[in-house]
Amino acid sequence: SDRAAAAAEAEEETALAELAGEAAHGGEAAAQALLQRAMAAAARHGSDSVVASCLAMGAQPAPRANNKFINRLARGGGGAPSALHEAARAGHAAVVRRLLHAG
Repeated sequence: SDRAAAAAEAEEETALAELAGEAAHGGEAAAQALLQRAMAAAARHGSDSVVASCLAMGAQPAPRANNKFINRLARGGGGAPSALHEAARAGHAAVVRRLLHAG
């Protein structure tokens, strides 16, 4: 299980690095996907202030399914849960409320 968790974390880091590279080359969709992943990670750890910052920067509380970068992440590594799913699964009620209120 530790090996599986490490592999999943490595896959997430690789995906984030790829998205950061794409975002650096002017890809707005890639930048949005990176922001979504950052918000999901913050939600997983219960960081309400980081989630609020991500929302203020334009992260979608419920990302559109037609975003090709989000879809690509969702197909790899068992899926990319939304920030709301991450917060709910980890029991972070304040973050769940913020995300529900935002959208």
